[in-house]
Amino acid sequence: MIKNNAKQIDIQLKKIISGFTELEKQQAPFAASVAMNKTVYETSQFLRSAANRAYQGGATRFSQSGFVYSKSDKKNLVATVYIADRQSYLLNTIDGGVVKPVKRALVQPVEINKNKYGNIPRGKIRRLITNKKRYFSGTPRNWGVDSNEKYAGVWERKNKNTQLVMLAKYKNQRHQTKFFPSREIAYKYAKQRFMKHFIPALDNAILTAFT
Repeated sequence: MIKNNAKQIDIQLKKIISGFTELEKQQAPFAASVAMNKTVYETSQFLRSAANRAYQGGATRFSQSGFVYSKSDKKNLVATVYIADRQSYLLNTIDGGVVKPVKRALVQPVEINKNKYGNIPRGKIRRLITNKKRYFSGTPRNWGVDSNEKYAGVWERKNKNTQLVMLAKYKNQRHQTKFFPSREIAYKYAKQRFMKHFIPALDNAILTAFT
């Protein structure tokens, strides 16, 4: 299941083992834990691949690494696939809605070169505005009373300072359309994988019980 607003799979272990022998019932919690841990690991990897297909230009390695998992044990049969805190921005593409800046403002590309993921390369804005003669961050002077809202961003001076080109725009918020149904993907995949791992894990647990 996905931890962030989780979609839960109830394995109904008691129902599964209702016709088992006493020895099988004794070993079932351990086998279930093994199967669950293999399932959440595989599900996290599957989500990384699915994200790479869903995101423009593919998901970055950092974004892919945001799909993580926690393990169960035989006394606590709960295993979880979730999005790490550092990659919580992924939830915007899963749930959609209004995105607000973590710090001062969102930066929207306008006339600036983007990387293959459709983003402004990391550190590019900071590097540009160190060249104060050619670039500046803010609002052009004397562009009207509403200029702070409309024209705040990163600008390039051209043609001997006679022309200004907006490279990136500062925004207070933006709307994100959801397009990556990770909970549904994880639910369907994990449900298929659990039983494939459970029976072999149970057989192995019974064998090791006699050694």
